[in-house]
Amino acid sequence: MSNSRWDAILEKLESVDQKARIAVSLIRDRPDLFCCQGSVQTTWRSYRGRRLGPYFRLSYRIDCQQRSLYLGADQKTVAIVREALAVAQQHHREQLSLAQCRQAVRSALRETRRQFNDELTSVGLHLKGTEIRGWRTTSEAWNLDGTREEFLPDGDRS
Repeated sequence: MSNSRWDAILEKLESVDQKARIAVSLIRDRPDLFCCQGSVQTTWRSYRGRRLGPYFRLSYRIDCQQRSLYLGADQKTVAIVREALAVAQQHHREQLSLAQCRQAVRSALRETRRQFNDELTSVGLHLKGTEIRGWRTTSEAWNLDGTREEFLPDGDRS
């Protein structure tokens, strides 16, 4: 079961490229493991005072233990592994984004209700759930044009 696209890119027989092939197949074979976690880490090494790198590794956890798979320094190989990881994590990232949107909408609704209740309180009314209460106890009536009118007892109307 050979995929010619991957074979053309990962054809070198050196151990680094074999590990990259293993990393891509690991991500695809274990979607349960990589759907919510895993990343490509960049590191540098120093040798005789010189900074070497960047070198890359795939970092993930299994049973609360961190594991890593060395990918080497090839940018093309790393791009393929990152792409496979992004595909595996796409659904989880969309769910996180949706949860953040829901939280923002709830927060905006809560603030709007608070402001609305403050406006109602200024005219003697209040919110109880989604109902506006206090109509019978308020001494003012509101006309449709937004003007206030004092309530008069039934006997005092002329």
